[in-house]
Amino acid sequence: VGERTLVLVREKEGTFVIDFEELDLQIMTDEQNNWSAAFGDLSKIYERSELLRTYNIRSGSLTLSSASGNKPYYFRADIVSPYSLLIEDGAIRNRLFISGSLTEEGVSAVINTNIHVNYEDNTLAIRSWDVGYDIKEVKKLVDQLLPSDGDAEENNSGINVRLTAENSTIVLSPQTRLPADKINLEYGDQKVTVSLEHGEGIIELERVGGISFFNGENLNEEFMTALLRGSYVQGGTLALAGMGTEEEVSAVIEVKETVLMNSKTLNNIMTLLNTIPALVTLSVPEYQTKGVSIRSAVAGLQYSQGQVEVKSISVDTPVMQLAGKGVIDLSQETIDMDIQLASQAGKNLRKIPVVGYVVAGKEEDISATFK
Repeated sequence: VGERTLVLVREKEGTFVIDFEELDLQIMTDEQNNWSAAFGDLSKIYERSELLRTYNIRSGSLTLSSASGNKPYYFRADIVSPYSLLIEDGAIRNRLFISGSLTEEGVSAVINTNIHVNYEDNTLAIRSWDVGYDIKEVKKLVDQLLPSDGDAEENNSGINVRLTAENSTIVLSPQTRLPADKINLEYGDQKVTVSLEHGEGIIELERVGGISFFNGENLNEEFMTALLRGSYVQGGTLALAGMGTEEEVSAVIEVKETVLMNSKTLNNIMTLLNTIPALVTLSVPEYQTKGVSIRSAVAGLQYSQGQVEVKSISVDTPVMQLAGKGVIDLSQETIDMDIQLASQAGKNLRKIPVVGYVVAGKEEDISATFK
C-alpha cells in the first residue's frame, strides 16, 4: 500500500476476512488457500494503480479470485470506460461487464456477452457479434496505448491484434453509421489491414508508415444511404479508391445506376429548371417524390481540416448532365458548389428567341451556384 491505512481482520466460518476500508478492498482466504480480493470502488485506488491509469479507468468494481492459490486466476469487473467506443442495440455503451481468467497460456475474457477476447503468444484476438464501433473513440484508445508512427520502431510492443466483427456497424459520426456484415482487422509489424464486407460489396484498407490506401466496390444502396445525410438511394452500386494520412485524404468515388431521393442540392437544381414550366418541358415533374435517376456519377474529393474539397463532380441523368466543383464544410454542415449543367430545358429554351439566348446561352448550358 505504501501508506498507513486502517486494516480490520476477522474470522468468519473458517475464512479470514481482511478489510482495507480506505481502499474499499476486502481480501478473503481459507485453509485451502482459496482466496479472493474485491475492490468495491476503483476510484479509491486509481492513483495507486498503474494499470488503471494506463487505461484511464476511474470508476467501477473488480473482483479477483483463485482456487487453492493456483492458476487459473479469475476476475470479474463492472467498469465505466472513458471511451464510448461500443455501440449495442443502436446505443453507446461505455459500461462494461467483464469476466475472464488468467492461465499459464494467457488471458481470456467476455465483455458484455457479445465480445470475446483472448490474449496468447503476443496476439490479442477479439471476436464480436452485433456490436458496432465508434472510429473516433477507437482512435483515442489506440493513440493512448500504441506508439506513434515516429516512435513505432523504437517502442514496438510486439503485440499483434486481430479483430473479427460480425453484424457490426462503423460509426463515423452521430449521423453516419456504416453497416458491415463482417469486419476483419489485423495489426502487427507497424502495418494495419482492414476489410469491411457488406452484401456483395467490400472495402479494403492498408496502412503502412502513416499512409493509408483503400479501395471498395459493389457497395449497395443501404451502404450508400448510410453515407448520405438526409438523403437516400434506391438501387445501384458504389465504388471508391484513395489514399492519405490522418490529416489529408484524396479519393475518387463512382456511383452507377441509382435513384437519389431527397437530395437538397439536386432538388434545388430541379426546382430551378421547373421555375418556368411554360417555356420548358421536363420529363421529371415527380422528382420530389420519385427521386432523380442517375446513370453514373463520378467525384474527385480531397479532405483536409474538416473540409471536403470537391475537385470535380460529374453526374449523368436521363434529363441532364451536371458538372461542378465546390467545398463541403463538415463542421458547419454546409455545401458551397458551382455547377454547370446541360439539360433538355436548355435545349428547349434555345428554341425561343431572346429568352433562349439570355437564359440558356450559346452553349445550351445553365450555370448556377448552390449553397
